[in-house]
Amino acid sequence: MRRATYWIPGVAVDASIIGVEKDGQSTMGVHLLNPYLYTIGLQHGRYKWRVVKRYQDFATLNQRLLGHRAMEAIKKPMRRAKNRLEDVVEDMMETGTGAGESEWDILLYHTQIYKTM
Repeated sequence: MRRATYWIPGVAVDASIIGVEKDGQSTMGVHLLNPYLYTIGLQHGRYKWRVVKRYQDFATLNQRLLGHRAMEAIKKPMRRAKNRLEDVVEDMMETGTGAGESEWDILLYHTQIYKTM
């Protein structure tokens, strides 16, 4: 199944810091540690847009990306095992060799478990 995507394949996303300004609310003590707003310009193909972010937004994004990377590292071996098991089951079904009826049931059961991951 193909997922919907918003990116143009093969086209880079260009990002640059356009400006940094002090937040007017910081004088009231709201943002003491980093009272700056960063304006970032982005371009993807013919589309251009700007976003305004705080340092905390970048720190949060970094933590989420690290968590995503860790989860992918965990899922990768599971995905590989699932693909190998599906290949074995497919080969066995095509050739009709290598398993009795109860073994087929076990393999099909495990294939269904992996499909839910």
